[in-house]
Amino acid sequence: MNICSSVIQLNFDVEVVAISDGPPPPPNYFAQIDLNGDGALDKAEIDAYFEKMGHPVPEELWASEDKNGDGKISWEEFSGPKGTEPPSAKEDL
Repeated sequence: MNICSSVIQLNFDVEVVAISDGPPPPPNYFAQIDLNGDGALDKAEIDAYFEKMGHPVPEELWASEDKNGDGKISWEEFSGPKGTEPPSAKEDL
């Protein structure tokens, strides 16, 4: 009985681009959802985000997030992970 064997060798080059003592920052969901970059989340942006995630928009979302009832969720109203500065503050730099 003749057994043939092959050896495959894989080589990887790894580049370390940063080292940190702390955990990475949380994702900025506000920026991910705010497709037009106007600093507010409208119905179309919310619908698109949840569709992309494969989930329906929670019925209570607008009642709990749009505190002033203007039909948009501002950075101040947004309760999810969003960073430390409103989008307009970053644009002014």
